[in-house]
Amino acid sequence: MRPMLRPVDATRWIGVLLGYLCLWFLWQTFHKTWFMPQTTNAVIPFLLTTSGLLPMLLILGAVLAHRTLVGVFLTEGRWKTVAWHLIHVALLLAVYAMCQRVGMDQFFHLTGSESGLLTTTSMITTMGNPLLTSNFLALVAPLCLMFKPQGRYLAYFLFLSLVIVLCGNTSSLIGVVCGSTTVLVLRRAWRYLLISGVLFVLGVLGVWIQGALATWLDGSQRLEIWTNGWQTLCAQRLWWTGLGLGSVASATVQRYWNYGTLHNDYLQLLFEIGGIGLGLVIASLVALGRQIFRAPMTTVLAAWCGVLVSSGIIAGLSFPLFVAPLAMVMWLAWTATTALTQEGGFNA
Repeated sequence: MRPMLRPVDATRWIGVLLGYLCLWFLWQTFHKTWFMPQTTNAVIPFLLTTSGLLPMLLILGAVLAHRTLVGVFLTEGRWKTVAWHLIHVALLLAVYAMCQRVGMDQFFHLTGSESGLLTTTSMITTMGNPLLTSNFLALVAPLCLMFKPQGRYLAYFLFLSLVIVLCGNTSSLIGVVCGSTTVLVLRRAWRYLLISGVLFVLGVLGVWIQGALATWLDGSQRLEIWTNGWQTLCAQRLWWTGLGLGSVASATVQRYWNYGTLHNDYLQLLFEIGGIGLGLVIASLVALGRQIFRAPMTTVLAAWCGVLVSSGIIAGLSFPLFVAPLAMVMWLAWTATTALTQEGGFNA
């Protein structure tokens, strides 16, 4: 058994973040309304008391649950069990997605959509969207590289990767590539890293030959949504404290529906809790990264680090923090890496 490490440095930043959120909520309460410019000449007022409460509850709940679970799940064995269950849930979801791909679906009858984003063979599964399906699989896939014998779990990883590719989502593909690469580098599995690199290059060439590369790189007007959210934030001159619930910003994007999110969790947090709040979140993650760097690296810790990296990538191109199953996996990765770096763990 390895010696106990000192508590993770991120704890102090989490404490500062909680204090900031309390002060921030008071500020939002007294600063009654703000006006968001619309695509027309009209303006719509929003009560910050309500829109400020929801982001605060989201972060407070996650932090409190995080600290509770860290104190209970300190051994690698428990985190391997959690990973095992997540992998098998992802496999069931992937099998269901493949059934939908070939038109075998006993639960939903898809007839397509006017926007063209859904077809009769869309792999929406129980998530309701191919984007969310592939995001979930991309978050879980690096955990497959934790287990031995590697043959069976390597097959699981390749199957999940295939479904991610068929879903056709760029953020998920980048996330699973970066997450799995992180695991292989930390484990010093250079042979598997070389094989995965060759497969990735072949996949990109295949997409390019089919003439679908432009479709893969298209962010579904994300740049327009991000620009609109940033301009709205700057127009209020409150980027340092934020404006509360950020879903209202996407409603002003011309020619597109209201997403409910900005499709970028970093921009969403900046919009909601401001530069100060986002800075504290980043500071806690940087402190956790330093703790991981100093901790003895094991197979289990490496796999959860891969999930953490995949989470960071997907958060910049999607909205996993605002979808419960995705947020749960990200929260588990944050908690697992915190617990394992505190304990030091056992060699897998």
